[in-house]
Amino acid sequence: MPKRKKPDSMFDQLVLNAIDFARRSVKELHLSPKYSMIHFSSAVELFLKARLLREHWSLVVSNPNAASLAAFQSGKFHSVSMEEAIKRLRNVANEAISDHAEKAFRAVREHRNRLVHFFHPEFARKGPYSNLDKVVADQYKAWHFLNELISRKWQSHFRRHASRVRSLNRTMHQLRDFLGAKYEALQPEIQAQIKAGALFERCYFCHFDSAKVSDAGEPLFVGECLVCGSEASSLHVPCPKCGQTIIVEDLGEGQCNKCKTQIDLDFLLEQYAPGGGDPKEEPDTAYCSNCEQPFIQTVVPHGNVYLCLSCMSVYDWVGNCGYCGERIAGFDSSDSYVTGCMICGGTRYDD
Repeated sequence: MPKRKKPDSMFDQLVLNAIDFARRSVKELHLSPKYSMIHFSSAVELFLKARLLREHWSLVVSNPNAASLAAFQSGKFHSVSMEEAIKRLRNVANEAISDHAEKAFRAVREHRNRLVHFFHPEFARKGPYSNLDKVVADQYKAWHFLNELISRKWQSHFRRHASRVRSLNRTMHQLRDFLGAKYEALQPEIQAQIKAGALFERCYFCHFDSAKVSDAGEPLFVGECLVCGSEASSLHVPCPKCGQTIIVEDLGEGQCNKCKTQIDLDFLLEQYAPGGGDPKEEPDTAYCSNCEQPFIQTVVPHGNVYLCLSCMSVYDWVGNCGYCGERIAGFDSSDSYVTGCMICGGTRYDD
């Protein structure tokens, strides 16, 4: 009798399968874009299931109450959908996936469903970019968020496959070449808007100078990319030495292009947190449910909402954990007394 695969072995096989689907999606982009999208959506779903598997094998089964280890190890079971995998990662594994990432994953899933269960008009029409630029942009954005999870947030779980993931990341960036044709075609329009007074910055996702910037209430600005359709926020902060504007896009860090002065998250908290970061004060700050830094409260009031100075996420509310009482922006505290939060484990770990 063949030996049954152990859960760890199945995790490795699941990750390798996900990588294979992702690589194939890039190879098929020009020759068969329909199958490129189908295979890419499968890759995203498999990576999410792999993270669930690291938590517990039964979480990958659609009905955990009827889960059988023997059936699981033999592959005779129905697995969770992408939507349910995200829900279980959030509610059971306490792994929050940002709204931006979930939206990106849902977009490729919707493309895939339309292709498999009906038809997709984007793949039927012809045009200067084969009318696939939005579809490719959705793949590119989804990979950006997925790679962030695998390579940073879930790094410890995917450590054995780190070199393969880095190689895959280089392959996935070939999608940017497809978007380059659209960027070149949009140059006359972008230059005309610049002459009319519009401000463009480099897009955080596709890295073209195609993100049209609008004021969202200083120091927050929002850029909408004309190439990939992404929206990304940045902070425009006066340099403490020369006054030149420093653009902060991620991790609360930025550098002045004129005098090379660097600023960091501590500097931003001193500038924008109520009380100026004074430990004697009790400012209206909170932890961020998106970037999940457990050692520093990065969220500050911004008009009628709350703004994370690290990842630029904007929240309408701040919730308190029902168990430890910590303030977390965008946190659903309904079951937190049992499940806990990013700071604590709740009552489920009590003796």
